[in-house]
Amino acid sequence: MNNFVEVMNIITTAIVVILSFIEHFYRKLFPFKKKSLNGKCVLITGGGGGLGKQLAVNFAKCGARIILWDIHTESNESTASLLKAMRCEAFSYTCDCGNEAQVKETALKVQNEIGHIDVLVNNAGIMNAKSITMQTEEQIRKTFDTNVLSHFWTTKAFLPSMMERNDGHIVTIASTAAINGSPYLCDYSASKYALIGYHESLTLELREQGFTNIRTTCICPNFINTGLSVKPKTNVPWLIPILQASEVAKAIVNAVRTNQDMLILPKIFYAITVKRLIPFRAQLAIHDYLGIGIEPKSTKRTKKTTT
Repeated sequence: MNNFVEVMNIITTAIVVILSFIEHFYRKLFPFKKKSLNGKCVLITGGGGGLGKQLAVNFAKCGARIILWDIHTESNESTASLLKAMRCEAFSYTCDCGNEAQVKETALKVQNEIGHIDVLVNNAGIMNAKSITMQTEEQIRKTFDTNVLSHFWTTKAFLPSMMERNDGHIVTIASTAAINGSPYLCDYSASKYALIGYHESLTLELREQGFTNIRTTCICPNFINTGLSVKPKTNVPWLIPILQASEVAKAIVNAVRTNQDMLILPKIFYAITVKRLIPFRAQLAIHDYLGIGIEPKSTKRTKKTTT
């Protein structure tokens, strides 16, 4: 009897997997109707510039109310002014998203002054772009505070309200650095690897708890020409280009509106995700050919001093 049940479970799982592939390709031809963001509150961390600024503009074009968080007050308010010139409701808050106490305090202000958040976009991030031997303890910890722990603090702040309504969307901005490591990005790549685990676990946790209308989307873009990375490079720009923030932002908003689980840009990186199925020497050969990476800020080690 137990063997029969096990066989039936395997058959059922196989059928679901096959139907999922069929549905996936069907939706490529006939996508779901995009959900409306008109009047929705979208909170974007790291909204002062780069990708965050472009995300704000594109969400605003959908009629959303935009809440901007950034550690840099001036650039954050500049983005808010741009949105207001577009006749969009925009609110700016200065916040170090890697600081749990600041996140709690600022989240309470947002909830009291504006209300609940419909879409949380965890975009804030930093990149040291240095050899691991040159990074200080403070720099490494700051990378994980900003790139990883900030997601925990903002999610803990705004997810309970989403659970009360069984409605909301959490967007995790990771990176192809989580799929394909690169020299001088040990801390950055590790932090982005962590975000994929965070996203997958959070998605399953919400599903198991029955919150079927709280959606999650993980974004893994290649290097974006925003100034965050130092001279991003590629040997094959025709295949793996350096991305433009405006185009990435459009793709992210579309992914949110169509409830995509994961978006990888450019799409060639979907193929690269299976690289661990091949021998490591072959992986190195592919890495050398593609030449994806950055120019480090410095490769010189500082001399050790004694006192």
